[in-house]
Amino acid sequence: MGATLWTSHLGRGELYTDVREALPSADQRRIKHRNTCYALIDQHLQGRGLAPPEDDRERLARAFTLEMQKLIQQHQALLLGKVDASHERQRPMERPSLPAAMPLSFDTILNGWKLEKKPNQKTEYVWKRVLSEFRAFVGHDDAGRVTAGNFVEWKADLLGKGLAAKTIRDGKLAPVRAIFQWAADNRKLETNPGARVTIDLKATASERRRGYSEEEAVLILSKARNETNSHLRWAPWVSAYTGARIAEICQLRSEDVKEIGGVWCIAFAAEAGSLKNANSERIVPIHPALEAEGFLKFAGRKPTGPLFNDLSPDRFGSRGGTGTKVISKWIRSLGITDKRISPNHSWRHRLKTLGRRYGLAVDILNAMTGHGRKTVADTYGEFPTDALKRELLKLPSLDVS
Repeated sequence: MGATLWTSHLGRGELYTDVREALPSADQRRIKHRNTCYALIDQHLQGRGLAPPEDDRERLARAFTLEMQKLIQQHQALLLGKVDASHERQRPMERPSLPAAMPLSFDTILNGWKLEKKPNQKTEYVWKRVLSEFRAFVGHDDAGRVTAGNFVEWKADLLGKGLAAKTIRDGKLAPVRAIFQWAADNRKLETNPGARVTIDLKATASERRRGYSEEEAVLILSKARNETNSHLRWAPWVSAYTGARIAEICQLRSEDVKEIGGVWCIAFAAEAGSLKNANSERIVPIHPALEAEGFLKFAGRKPTGPLFNDLSPDRFGSRGGTGTKVISKWIRSLGITDKRISPNHSWRHRLKTLGRRYGLAVDILNAMTGHGRKTVADTYGEFPTDALKRELLKLPSLDVS
């Protein structure tokens, strides 16, 4: 009859059959003892999410085996009366301890986070770079040694370098904190050392972002009318009457401009490119001013594929990334230099202002701009295209002569 044995040199968890009867009882005990040590070591490593090379695993198992042997010998000596029992009662028996945990590298938690969260290429690139900056600051590669103090010191260092508070909060602390939170949630770390480290933002009225004024909007749209590049010609106009993010507009495909329920619409879909969140996938009717300007005719002449094919993709394959930079620079060149203006995002602020001014239904306005639903009730039901258009028609057309 055969029995199963753990083999230490051929791979973890693999079972092999051996003829136990052929082995002396002493060898059988030794094998059993060895397999117990390997099983304990493997359990310890797996609990930490570690998978060391086989040579390191072998050394850890041997070290633990020696500790086990010392404990057994000590216990045998006590049972045989070779050690003073009263002395042993005064000095607690030594217990074998597992070897110190191997370092948990920054790349290990980054790779685990990537595997689960599946970020887009740009997010992965940026977050990896920020994590590397943090690793360089703390001066080591063991996530398990990172403390809340390290996060606080890093924040102070970034402030000392003149970075804006919002950049530190959203562009530095948030990515690293999120990766460490993944490690804590998945039992790689006891806690997230950066969980409560943030930075206070106190924007003054002179710094708060605002929407375009009527005059600024007319200036941009009139200048866009004279452009020959399709993205400069049409992206500002689509922004003005949809409030969509410029990256969403620049990655549109001709097939995303279509008739739905008898209403001509623009569908912002994940198939066209990366979207900010689940609410960003939405449908927005085409405003009469945009139709009168000739947008439907422009889209209808385009073959299937990118609507703005004269716009080159960025390093991550996104036309939205390129368009954001190009159009922002173009708008600034028109003399719109107010720092409270975000060249592309201020269209969204403007549409929200107009929505309040002309009494658009809040839930429909949020649905068109892709903002999150605030209550459970908001998640019920659909947004029919005729209802969307009814509200959109409340917005007057700009007088762009």
